[in-house]
Amino acid sequence: PDPLGEKTSVVSFVERLPDGTAYTIIERDNDQGILDNTTTYDVPAGHLFMMGDNRDNSTDSRGTFGIGYIPVDLVIGGVVTTF
Repeated sequence: PDPLGEKTSVVSFVERLPDGTAYTIIERDNDQGILDNTTTYDVPAGHLFMMGDNRDNSTDSRGTFGIGYIPVDLVIGGVVTTF
């Protein structure tokens, strides 16, 4: 269903990463959504560009509808990874 709960048709694609890993994605707007192909962003010094957890349906630093760039001095946490 779409965000309003209505059933809608979608297109699926297989994305393949350079290392050969492949996964299926679903595109509601047939890979033509407003955030599918964006311009280059120039992030001001002392700021960070934040990405959300869903490329097409997420609030992040892209566009006038996003949260914008985040000043580095507002960041209070970090990322921890283990391999």
